[in-house]
Amino acid sequence: MRLQRSAGSSGPRAGNADDARAAGRAMTTRRHAQLPK
Repeated sequence: MRLQRSAGSSGPRAGNADDARAAGRAMTTRRHAQLPK
């Protein structure tokens, strides 16, 4: 995913890359929130 993010940031898909990054961040946060402490 890091490679895709780098390519998207430097390419015309920068907007899409940002959206994907935000979505991935939200999913990761939810996962960590659901995990038992």
